[in-house]
Order: sequence, then C-alpha cells, then structure tokens
Amino acid sequence: MSKARDLSLRHAAPTSPVTKVSLGLDNVENHSTATIRSGVTATDVGLGNVENTALSSYTVLASNLPTGTIIHHQQFKSSVGQDVSGTTETVYTGLGTMTFSKKENASTTKLFFHSHGKHFDSVGNHLSMGFKLRKGTNTSGTIVGGCDAYDLYHSTASPWRTGRDLSMACDEVTDLGVGNHDFVITCTRNGYSDPQHCAYWHLHIFEIAI
Repeated sequence: MSKARDLSLRHAAPTSPVTKVSLGLDNVENHSTATIRSGVTATDVGLGNVENTALSSYTVLASNLPTGTIIHHQQFKSSVGQDVSGTTETVYTGLGTMTFSKKENASTTKLFFHSHGKHFDSVGNHLSMGFKLRKGTNTSGTIVGGCDAYDLYHSTASPWRTGRDLSMACDEVTDLGVGNHDFVITCTRNGYSDPQHCAYWHLHIFEIAI
C-alpha cells in the first residue's frame, strides 16, 4: 500500500530549501493571493492544508493554459417566439441584447460561438428567412455569423405549417478584450408569405485560450 503524501505548506519538512519558484507560486509575499502556474494545482502545493494564514485564493495564468482550454461559457436561450413582418432586418426580441463577460484580453483568449434555432411560416406556403449574429445591440453591428432557410411551395392547401431547424456558421472573434460585450440575433424575411415566425434561438458563447 502506498503512503499518502503530505504536501501541506505548513507541515512540509524538505531536505533542501523549498522556494516559491520550486512550488510554482508567484506573488506570495503579501499573504493574500497567489498565482499558480499552468500545470501546478492547489493540491500539488498543499494549499488545501494551509492553516491560519490570510492566503485564501489563487489565480491560474490563462496565458499558460493549453490552446483550446475553455475559460468561460455563457448560454442564451430565447423564451418567446416572434412574428417577422416586412423585409427589414430586425433584432430578434426573444433574446434581445446578450451580454458576454470576457475574462481575458484579446492576446490571450478568443470567442467561439455555437448558434442554432428554428423558424416556421405563419401564413401561406412560402417560407424564406435569414438570420445573423451581430456584435452590438442593433442591426448595424459587425456580422459574426449567418444562415438562411428556404422552403417554397411546400403545400397547396391550408394549414401550411412547416418549420426548419437552423444551425448558424459563425466566425471566431479575436479582437475583444476584458469586459462586457454585447451581441444580438437578427432576422430578415426574404419576401414571400408575410409574416413568418422565429420560434426560438439558442446561443452558446465560449471564451477559449489561444
């Protein structure tokens, strides 16, 4: 049976000097925070057994994490549908403005999106609508992703109801720094039957290490 190792900082009795460098710790002098380098865990340095000190938190340096590591994730899910009349691009009110809180700067992390939804016809037998993901709070923001759906002449008699599940291809965003960033889903009826309906939309935003 192997013996359990006691890595407690308080009880360590090394045969050679133990420094903050050998432990992978930076900024421990103030006894309030510690920065642990990539690959070194709280267990490795015995932080779980540190007693009677003010050391209560540690930060993993995102710049040292492997590429693709997820730093932060937020999900946005629509709660209501929306009829879309006319052919002017409009913000999908079921989601409205979605604010993502980015944790790291643009040189360290980027944003990756997974976006999908559903729409169907409200009247008539012609279905055609386009969707976009934009930065900002309105229809003038930079386009991040988009998709279109067409289903023309799918029926010759009422009821005409039909729907389409949509998956939006999105670019990665690499130019945003730390802080809150807004996004919206917009929809545009491409002519044909008026109105058409956006039933729901889901958006996942991931902040990942680069």
